[in-house]
Amino acid sequence: MDTKINNDERICYIFGVFLFLLWGIIVSLLIRSQISSEQSSIFFSNQIFSWIVYGPLVTFVILGHYILYSRNRDELARKKDIINIVLSLVCFGAWLIVNIICWLIQIDIPLLVNVLIGYILVIAIYLIFNKS
Repeated sequence: MDTKINNDERICYIFGVFLFLLWGIIVSLLIRSQISSEQSSIFFSNQIFSWIVYGPLVTFVILGHYILYSRNRDELARKKDIINIVLSLVCFGAWLIVNIICWLIQIDIPLLVNVLIGYILVIAIYLIFNKS
């Protein structure tokens, strides 16, 4: 497995982080425009919302790589990025379901723990599927 990252790929990953930041800003602005400031502080501290905002980081990083790098490369690289995007979305959804279940049975997961466990899950699955 070739693990070297060239400068073009670094720019793609940075672009993915930019997309992620844009996602967070847009979602936050949309929510704030629809609810009052009192409700907004409760909503933003919710474990489900925090995962919706912070969870897609890995997906956006891979998406940035795909948009700027892989889609113009060979078929194998393109397919690998598409599979990784889908895989990260499945992991995102799985952890979102866990968050919803925990919320329904009134188990509060602190923000940092929630995001860290979610990222560990996504990255572990990513590494398992990409070790070959």
